[in-house]
Amino acid sequence: MLVNLKLDAYESGSGLGQMIISNDGNFDIEEWIEFQNHYAWNLTSGDGSKNVYVKVKDRASNESDIVKANISLDMTPPIITSVIENTEGNEITAGDVIHFGLIANETEGVATIDIGSVHVGIQLYDDGTNGDVSPNDGTYEREYTVIASDEVQAATVTGHLIDKAGNAATSVNALGTVSIDVSPPIISDVIITDITDTSAVIGWQTDEPSNSIVNYGLEDRKS
Repeated sequence: MLVNLKLDAYESGSGLGQMIISNDGNFDIEEWIEFQNHYAWNLTSGDGSKNVYVKVKDRASNESDIVKANISLDMTPPIITSVIENTEGNEITAGDVIHFGLIANETEGVATIDIGSVHVGIQLYDDGTNGDVSPNDGTYEREYTVIASDEVQAATVTGHLIDKAGNAATSVNALGTVSIDVSPPIISDVIITDITDTSAVIGWQTDEPSNSIVNYGLEDRKS
């Protein structure tokens, strides 16, 4: 893994001359090179704790003590094991609450949920807030309140996770889909037939399956 080292050194006499860098501190196969404040260096392979050792010397060949820096290397993406939503296939509307969850093998990441393409990047939490039950357990959750712009039918819910080292997990979809209806039905073609002194038959059309109620009386009422 190539990393960028930032090196600060000071010499008031003959001036800085060279430096030597090592992954093990033995300086047995490495060579002295011209001193540079920034240098690209290859760490040993594999994730984990890495040490980098540096010495510098001035132009009179006086060598400094060894300076060590520790680097924690993580190049392994996290794994999302499941994504959940609790609508159970029921159509919901603005103001309703959806519980989203994402279970992963790492904590301290940034987890988000997409509801299809209508609302992307909804943040989930693993800190005991916003509907998360237990902090720092790798289960990222949120109690999300549906808003008016979320209208969608049979949307796939997709979970994403980026760990604290910046590695992105493979995105995972929830098993079910989410349907959100925030638009009221439209009534049309109202007809009144079979009018008698005591009754009448009223019919109408709606643009979607709906529950209906008829208000009637002697006064003109529209609500």
